[in-house]
Amino acid sequence: MNMKSFSGLLLSIIAAAILFASCTKKNEEGKMIPSNAMVVVQVNSKSMQEKLTWDEVKQSSWFKEINSDSSTKAWVKQLLDNPANSGIDFTGSLIFFVSKNPGTDGQLVFEGSVKDAGNFSQFNKHLDSAATVKTDGDISYLTLKDKVGVAWNSQKFVYAFDAG
Repeated sequence: MNMKSFSGLLLSIIAAAILFASCTKKNEEGKMIPSNAMVVVQVNSKSMQEKLTWDEVKQSSWFKEINSDSSTKAWVKQLLDNPANSGIDFTGSLIFFVSKNPGTDGQLVFEGSVKDAGNFSQFNKHLDSAATVKTDGDISYLTLKDKVGVAWNSQKFVYAFDAG
C-alpha cells in the first residue's frame, strides 16, 4: 500500500468515526421544538456570562438609570441585582422558536431550565398578580395577560406567546 492510498484510507476512517460519534450523541436541548418551526435560536447563556459578566452589565448607564428609578418595582430591582432570583437557570441554554400552526397566527415559544421552582413561581406571579398557579401532577402552569401561557416543573419551563 503506498502512502497516498494509506492517507486516503486513514482520512476516510477518521471521517467515518466522527460521523458515527456525532450521530449517536443524543441532543437533549430543544426536544420540544416542532418540525414546523420557522425560526429557532439557541442562546448559550453560560458562554455569554463568560464573555460579559453581570457585574459588567451593572456598570452600564442604562442599568444604573433603571435601578435608580424610584418607579421601578422592588421585585424588578431584585432581578436586576441577581437574575437568578427569577428561578431560571442561566448556566443552561435558553431556546426561542417561532412556529405557525394551521388556523392560527402562530406562536413564539421560550424554554429553558429551572434552577428554583419556588422562585420561578413567584417571578411569574409578579408578572401578573391576577394569575393563579394551577398544578397537574408535577407540572405547574398559569395564563398571564395577553394570551401568554407558562408551564414548568422542577427542571424545565416553557412560555408560549400568541404571535397574533
